[in-house]
Amino acid sequence: MGGLIYADQRYHQYIYDVAPKSATATRPAYSADAGYSGAQVMTTLSKRYDNFWIGGFMKWDDVSGAAFADSPLVKSRQTIAAGLMVLWILFKSDKLIEVSND
Repeated sequence: MGGLIYADQRYHQYIYDVAPKSATATRPAYSADAGYSGAQVMTTLSKRYDNFWIGGFMKWDDVSGAAFADSPLVKSRQTIAAGLMVLWILFKSDKLIEVSND
């Protein structure tokens, strides 16, 4: 799944603004606008076994062309994140409901 992201000015300013009093020689003052916030694509997989549940995800984000892309707080235009989980099921009910896959 994936999509384009948009946000209002208040949200962008909260994350990406640099107030004049916080500006430095390497981090200039910046005020973000509302609008396009980037694109993302994510995929997930999971498999349930009797006493284990294994899953993973991978997510790609791209903020190229975003309303805040010129903020000095943006260090990378694209990122990839991934994760893996293993869940051990310690207890389960003695009475389980059977589900038909018709």
